Amino acid sequence: MRFRCLVVSLALYAAFASDSWGQSQQPSPRPSEISHPKQSQSQTSPQQTTEDLRGTEKAPVVVNVLPAPRTLEEAKQDAQDRQDKATLEWRTLLLTSITTIVLVLQLFVFGLQARRLNQTVKAMKDSEIRQLRAYVSINPKMMNGFGGTNRIQIECMTKNHGQTPAFDINHVFDMDVFPNPMPDNFVFPVPSQPVAQDQGLFPGGDMKTWFNNPRLLSSAEIDEIEAGSKFLWVWGSTFYRDAFDKKRETPFKFCAGGPAFAASVKAVRQGKPDPGFGWAYGTGHNQGT
Repeated sequence: MRFRCLVVSLALYAAFASDSWGQSQQPSPRPSEISHPKQSQSQTSPQQTTEDLRGTEKAPVVVNVLPAPRTLEEAKQDAQDRQDKATLEWRTLLLTSITTIVLVLQLFVFGLQARRLNQTVKAMKDSEIRQLRAYVSINPKMMNGFGGTNRIQIECMTKNHGQTPAFDINHVFDMDVFPNPMPDNFVFPVPSQPVAQDQGLFPGGDMKTWFNNPRLLSSAEIDEIEAGSKFLWVWGSTFYRDAFDKKRETPFKFCAGGPAFAASVKAVRQGKPDPGFGWAYGTGHNQGT
């Protein structure tokens, strides 16, 4: 029993002795090696962290792709393409400019044609109106009261020569004695004696109109009229409205005097047949508007 315990004790001793001898054989660490391991570990830790962040959303990897170098033929083709594009743009601009000019000219031509058409339509309408409208004239027929104690009255005939009716016919006139021949550039006074008939005339219709002298003629004026040195003049205008609702005016100027007129007056006084005489008309007589 004692022998067994001795053997076990020897075995444990041998084991502990070998372990102590192994540790004593390792070299002792230097001071720098003892103080720097933690620092080295701390320096590698941030580097490892940065490397771990590369290629992530916080530190993406940027890759620059460089184009392959172009050949001479490709460079020539690019230059030709640019020249073709510039030529096409210039031709397009030229075509657009020409088109714009043509459109402007067409608008001008269309405007001119529209104006000519409007003028043609207006001319046709005016021509139609001229053909269909009323034309009212007034002409003297006889004279009453010349040479007597009564005032002179001249009977006239008012007539519509147009193809449509004339409405609201009225007159204004004056009557007086003027030298024969008339002085150069003689201007008749503005007529002041109205004759309000307010009547209408159908196409081809006529009616009588009387103009009464507002004053008696003197014996000297009667002798001068019969001798022909002076004439008795009647002048004025006839106003009316045509079927196209346009107001119209017809001026009139006529006179009587001279030996033939005196012979006619004398025959009427003596109850003999009237040889008649010719009325004279002034410039613009019955030239209506």
